[in-house]
Amino acid sequence: MKLIQNSINDLLNNHKIVLIVISFISGIYLNEFSNNPWILVAITGLFGGIISLYFRNLRFLLFIPLGLIFSANSLVVSDKNILDYMGEKSDLEGVLYRSPESRESGSKLYLDTDYIIRKGIRKPVSGKVIIYSSENTRTLAYGDRVRLIDIKLRPIENFENPGGFNLKKFYERQNIYARGFIEGEDSIISFGLSKSYSPILYSIDRMRIKFGNFVRAGFPSPENEILNAITIGEKGGIPQRTRTEFSKAGVAHILAISGLHVGAVAFAFFFIIKWLLKRSEYILLRFQVPRLAAGMTILPVFLYTAIAGFSTSTVRAFIMISLYLLSIVIGKEEYRINTLCAAALIILLWHPWSLFELSFQLSFAAVFAILLAHKFYPFKFATLRDKIYSLIKTTVAATLATFPLVANSFGILPLVSIPANLLLIPLVEIIIVPISLISFLVFLISPYVAGLLISLNIFFIEMLTFGVEMFLEIPYSSLTIPVMNTLSWALFLLIVICLILNSAYPKVKFIIPFIVLGLIITLVNPIPGKTVEDVLEVSFLDVGENKSLVFLQLPNKKNILLDGGYSNTDRGGYLERTVITNYLLSKGIRKIDYIILTSIDKDHLSGAAHLLEKFNVGTLFTNGDKLDGRVWTLINDKNVRWGNISNVEEPIISGDTSLDILRPGEGFKIDDSSRPYPIAFKLTYGNSSFLFGESLNQISFQRDLIHSFEEKIKTRVVYIPNIKIESSLFEFLESVSPQILVTGHINKSLDQFDQELNKLNGQTVILEIDNMGAVAFTTKGKEIKGRTFIDEKYIVLH
Repeated sequence: MKLIQNSINDLLNNHKIVLIVISFISGIYLNEFSNNPWILVAITGLFGGIISLYFRNLRFLLFIPLGLIFSANSLVVSDKNILDYMGEKSDLEGVLYRSPESRESGSKLYLDTDYIIRKGIRKPVSGKVIIYSSENTRTLAYGDRVRLIDIKLRPIENFENPGGFNLKKFYERQNIYARGFIEGEDSIISFGLSKSYSPILYSIDRMRIKFGNFVRAGFPSPENEILNAITIGEKGGIPQRTRTEFSKAGVAHILAISGLHVGAVAFAFFFIIKWLLKRSEYILLRFQVPRLAAGMTILPVFLYTAIAGFSTSTVRAFIMISLYLLSIVIGKEEYRINTLCAAALIILLWHPWSLFELSFQLSFAAVFAILLAHKFYPFKFATLRDKIYSLIKTTVAATLATFPLVANSFGILPLVSIPANLLLIPLVEIIIVPISLISFLVFLISPYVAGLLISLNIFFIEMLTFGVEMFLEIPYSSLTIPVMNTLSWALFLLIVICLILNSAYPKVKFIIPFIVLGLIITLVNPIPGKTVEDVLEVSFLDVGENKSLVFLQLPNKKNILLDGGYSNTDRGGYLERTVITNYLLSKGIRKIDYIILTSIDKDHLSGAAHLLEKFNVGTLFTNGDKLDGRVWTLINDKNVRWGNISNVEEPIISGDTSLDILRPGEGFKIDDSSRPYPIAFKLTYGNSSFLFGESLNQISFQRDLIHSFEEKIKTRVVYIPNIKIESSLFEFLESVSPQILVTGHINKSLDQFDQELNKLNGQTVILEIDNMGAVAFTTKGKEIKGRTFIDEKYIVLH
């Protein structure tokens, strides 16, 4: 009890800012769960004020309403918001409030809107939007006033599935409400620098863009894109395959300018400046050199932040590093926890929504863990051996602290993370980052000389990528894992406690390896929750209009994923990397027994590449014979069985379930998977049946099914991804006679369609995924139970 009392007193007397930050964060979190934060501001402000009057040590509670106020302001929507102008083509005018981001194909623009021009009428609007361009917009920069021609805006919406990321809320916190698409620079009119933006920052950004284009044009990929990411913070052009490899090796943080790179620059300049100052006897006699060097180091750190484009993560790192340098200047560097908390408070006052950014969480978790490790296992730098041990301690602490965030966000357990960081981080921070910064500064004077430095740096980056590839060659270097369960969290916390206790009780270290092994086992093979035998589960996921994704979990524990490859056509792979993967991992799925791709668009096949890399896939069926590209390389490398679904004549039978492949017509031969013949599927288990398929969107295909299969297409549940209401649709539904109709989108109001359908069959229940989210059905072969994701509506068919 005395130890606890002393800890509380120390916290109240020496670390008050810790409690202030905790209170401010509590206010931000309260805002997340409140429809009207201003009521909570009044309540917490009143009680906090009363408590503060009587207990002065509890004044930190006043930061709870302050956190509510700051976070509430970030969600204010004005009367003339851009959301009022969705869906119709218009001209849009505004200012680029962030530097354009290059992507693997095209660019991403951040526009603060001022006016919308529709039918020749110019109206003022407000709100920020994201614009995707199919071409690289290499002439635009931060602060440019632009007009976008003939653009159709769409609101940012979520895919409502279990395990899904709240993309809409993420952007709303930043006052971004809509997205749009343009073909390229022909659709953009630039008026130059806006009068309200700084010409200095504008000039810096144009130089950044010029440097990025120089590197991109003259040097090989992906090394050139990695160099741009490390030098100017332009990471959008890094190929997805390279990003995946770095993530699997546990070194993805190398590709983003954050605390690691900014800290390396500060470290290097601090010792260079200190060494130079010590050359002067005059300075040695009159100043405290370490303090003077710390103050002077802030300037090069700020310069690197400017070169990186003042991105949110870079500014955050600048604040953290600068405050620590200032603590050295004033002689308070021993209060490192207070400095870290002060940095967190400043950042959250500036951008409260940073609290929910993964980069913010990773940065502060890593730094806090390093400080904690230093407290229990002090770092020493007297000898080479001490320096190596300190590097190992730092790496282990940062890796351990960020592990739950990485595991739950990316579903990755990089077993080679610690050795990879120990070997590759010094290469990046001691060699690549300094040369990158120098090459940029030299580029301002002589692009030719800068080119020589860049060529040298490209060589070292090739060493970096080679090192990553070598680590991934190690068997079981990276494992796909589901979201951490209660047991995994308990074992993780036990490891942390044991590491802390080990500093006082050395014998504790003998049990740590066993706990780590237990944690790995629970992550790779999680103990399943309560399961019901002989149950078929059919899930229709929310993947957007005109798309279909069905996941089947069969009674014999096998599973089938139908469709789900949209990489080349949808948001650079967002659907398969984030939507589908998050859903599967949230259900504890690490192996997919069958993937069946039926799309009539060959580009959709490329989306399966991520699924093949991420999961253990047994069999892949495609709707055609033409095999090329990344998918087919992975099929061979990972020994995945492949087949052409069009050649499968018999139903796919697994246990008591039967998946019939419905192909109307005869004598059609597929030569090219760019135009495969449309097919549908009927799943049968006892008296329960489901009819689905992406091709059911087509009216002509619906007619062919009626003509070819007649009674066979009758089913209890039918899924049509996108309904276009025509008379032939009701003919199809009359032939199918479903008790439940599931659809992604209806081009009329649901009530109107329901009325028209009731004239035909008054017993059909309509479930619209657009409004209700993913729909899941379970059955033991007789009764079918359904549940929607958003409103958790339950349906039972007897």
